[in-house]
Amino acid sequence: MLGVVYNGPWDVKVQDKKIDLTILPDEVLIKVKMTGICGTDLNIITGKYEAALPGTILGHETVGEVIQIGESVPNLQVGERVVVDPTYYCGHCRFCRTNRKNHCESKTQLETGVSSDGAFTNYHKTKYSFLYKLPDNLSYEVATLTEPLSCVLTGIKCLTLHTAMNIVVIGGGPMGLLYSLALAAKGYSGVVVENQINRQHLVKDVIDPKWRLATNLKGTLDVFDGTGTQIDVVIDTSGCAVHDYLHHLSRGGQVLSIALKQQVVGIDLGWIADESISFYGSIDSLNNSFNEALALLANGAIPGSKLITHKLPVRNFHQAVKLLGLSLEDKAFRACDAAIKILVQPEGEENEA
Repeated sequence: MLGVVYNGPWDVKVQDKKIDLTILPDEVLIKVKMTGICGTDLNIITGKYEAALPGTILGHETVGEVIQIGESVPNLQVGERVVVDPTYYCGHCRFCRTNRKNHCESKTQLETGVSSDGAFTNYHKTKYSFLYKLPDNLSYEVATLTEPLSCVLTGIKCLTLHTAMNIVVIGGGPMGLLYSLALAAKGYSGVVVENQINRQHLVKDVIDPKWRLATNLKGTLDVFDGTGTQIDVVIDTSGCAVHDYLHHLSRGGQVLSIALKQQVVGIDLGWIADESISFYGSIDSLNNSFNEALALLANGAIPGSKLITHKLPVRNFHQAVKLLGLSLEDKAFRACDAAIKILVQPEGEENEA
């Protein structure tokens, strides 16, 4: 089958790879319809996500149709439409037993599209417990956002929020926009910070009317002028600028970091205690966030179609990541001003919606 295979940093090829499609009694084989390109995929390609194993097919934000079920699989039928939860967990280790399944001890060996074959190809198999049925009114296209939105909802649950708080989301990429949309759906307003001028037209077309767009710290503080220029909540999705915003945190302020980028920030522990500052990190999905994400997308509370700017066949994967700023030809990562979320379709599925 034709798939996007990671062979090492900056070495990704669209090539044939033989995959064992034999399923175990508790497994399901799906025909992949489309898969979103995630920032994690880009970090893998550039060598910044060291858990990735060479020889692995990338792709984890995927939806498809059930074509075969194992003999012990309940509640799923051939022909049903599903979305995949790509974060494997065993259910038995210390982390799983203490509600930290997103840090399962087996995750590093079996993470979909990272250390085990993902879904930038025609077929994908997984345990039935990692599949969720799609509501009838939810398109495959919009359903690809279920996994990233579930991660967003997991992050939001870390925070203690109030509608009077000054909330800032740093980064106008897919995750930053999903954070702003999810918060808007829950009744909160705030500011999205996107410092790339050429991306601002994309952000403006997506953010909720209750939210504002700023290009830097000064612009952010100007938005909050009159309600107090201190910031109550900072959600950093970019991993680039959070340090500047820490100096403007209010007492009891909260910082949520979801950016998988190395950034060393000097912090005074006395300040954290004296000002009751809370720092959180969040990755992957927990606590029924997948079902909540499906519901928000299906009922239109999250206008998912606004984020999807391109759909390309798998054979054009190099073109797809180039639209996102990553050039495999010259091994460079540049500012992206042409796309938000790009979906990849396997051979034969190019006309699927």
